Amino acid sequence: MASMKRSLLVALWFVFLTFPLMVVKVNTLKNTVEWRWLNMLWVFVGALVLHQFWCWALDKRQKSRKKAELEEGLETDLNIGQRLLREPKLYRPFLVGLAAVALLFPWVLDVYQVNIMVLALIFVVLGLGLNITVGLAGLLDLGYVAFFAVGAYSYALINQHFPALGFWSCLPIGGLIGAFFGIVLGFPILRLRGDYLAIVTLGFGSIAKIVIENWEE
Repeated sequence: MASMKRSLLVALWFVFLTFPLMVVKVNTLKNTVEWRWLNMLWVFVGALVLHQFWCWALDKRQKSRKKAELEEGLETDLNIGQRLLREPKLYRPFLVGLAAVALLFPWVLDVYQVNIMVLALIFVVLGLGLNITVGLAGLLDLGYVAFFAVGAYSYALINQHFPALGFWSCLPIGGLIGAFFGIVLGFPILRLRGDYLAIVTLGFGSIAKIVIENWEE
């Protein structure tokens, strides 16, 4: 009963978080707003079922935990993410389910919703990269997004002027160009730290913005 109550609260919270993405569809060309209430129902049911499965998997794992591990307390302080990675019985079904959702997503929802989720995942990747740069490496990079902008704009130009290459050829080329600019800028400033690195990367970000905005001129 407590597990079901917790699952209901999680599902409601997930509906609240995804409401702007899944329910509201804004058409800026026609100045219209479309409310898709059925999506909210699917989000609620999906979150409820997934949370129930998650609770069942954790409960099953807790019951099957070995006595030695309980005595030593090796896994008592692990969070949910660490538990998922350490237990094959949990992360394998999770990865399979995640892959199934990713494969079915473009076929179940419309192009607008797919574009929204792609944009959201792009920002997730940017956040992960920034976490590595600032959090793990300790580098104060204020122009981090400029390398993403260089790669994205390079892909757009290549795809526009060389349409015969196609999407899957232009995309890695744009990524390689962005990585190349990162390496070119990175070598001269390897010894910089703190505010000095922040100033250099911020300057590169401003330069990239100005160049992109005035490209046609």
